[in-house]
Amino acid sequence: TDRAQCALSERGVLWTLDLSGQLSSLDRERWTHFGRTEFGEPTDRLAVPMHRLALRDDEVWTANAKGVASFNGKSWRQYENVLKTDWPVDMAAGRSGVWIVDFYGNLSHFDGRNWSVENLKTISSAPPPQGWGGWMDADEPARLTVTGDGRLWIFWHGLWRKDGEV
Repeated sequence: TDRAQCALSERGVLWTLDLSGQLSSLDRERWTHFGRTEFGEPTDRLAVPMHRLALRDDEVWTANAKGVASFNGKSWRQYENVLKTDWPVDMAAGRSGVWIVDFYGNLSHFDGRNWSVENLKTISSAPPPQGWGGWMDADEPARLTVTGDGRLWIFWHGLWRKDGEV
């Protein structure tokens, strides 16, 4: 539980995701537990799920071995093959959509209708940091957050804010 994730929805539902991949919700006084296979995870225990979750309004989002899953409170929806790799390291959601960054610096975005992918190498004209090859630094992976106004912020070798297309 030291690195479990939790988030509170607009409706006041508490969501937790623990290191084993167990997703749970607390709605008033009732806990509901979702198994790995209920949101697209394989049964293979060697397949490690992403230990991040993101909320967009009252939707729960998580990345898994098949792509990205969302839960609207009643049913799950699986978006398969929408990530460039199966190595997501962080995700965030908000008014501007759902954002996921992978170990290789690929930033996936769902705007509510379509998925798109760009690489973090495009966010700066400066050369990549020393030692940066085709992957992200394992010790300093990118972190994402979306503010109330829908702007994406990326903490990766500095602090970046996505403003429209730049």
